[in-house]
Amino acid sequence: LPTPGAFQMDAVLQNNAAADTLVAPLKICAGNETVIVSAKNVGGNNIVGLTVNWMVNGVLQTPVNYADTIYSPMLDTQNTSRAITLGSAPFITGNNTVKFWTSMPNNVVDTEVSNDTATVIVQSGMNGNYTIDNTSPATAVNFTSIVDFANEVTRRGVCGPVVATVASGTGPYVGQIAFDSIWGASPVNTVRLDGNGATL
Repeated sequence: LPTPGAFQMDAVLQNNAAADTLVAPLKICAGNETVIVSAKNVGGNNIVGLTVNWMVNGVLQTPVNYADTIYSPMLDTQNTSRAITLGSAPFITGNNTVKFWTSMPNNVVDTEVSNDTATVIVQSGMNGNYTIDNTSPATAVNFTSIVDFANEVTRRGVCGPVVATVASGTGPYVGQIAFDSIWGASPVNTVRLDGNGATL
């Protein structure tokens, strides 16, 4: 019988790796990008050996065997995850799906598979012409407020010149925006807001 109040861990959880998060890329333009992910140890044993499998946009990539120690949270709370470089893969304009999953921690089957897989959507930077029109539904190229446009361009960055034109006869538009820095912006890849005579 277990000792009352003592911590007990089932044997199947001793070697338990988990997919954590996508480290890079988080902002992209079309082209090859280096993919880095984070894997973590949520089991009782230190993990010295782990396979990370991955695919981008449904295309299976070469698995990576990671050999450095990922410490158990039972033994070291500071080093329970590791950033792992998987390799380079092509990304496209639009939405990109990055899926990765861990397997064979310590060269044994990971029987807790519910935390093994992570899927992340990475959207390419904005490029081209957009509208701001609060009388029309929000779409991929129309925003219903200037704040929504500012949030989107800040989140995604840019891959070319971007112009957002306020639709004639709409507004006023109320809200505060601030552009501290925009990923990909340059003297060529500018971001321009055309008020088109509307009250902003």
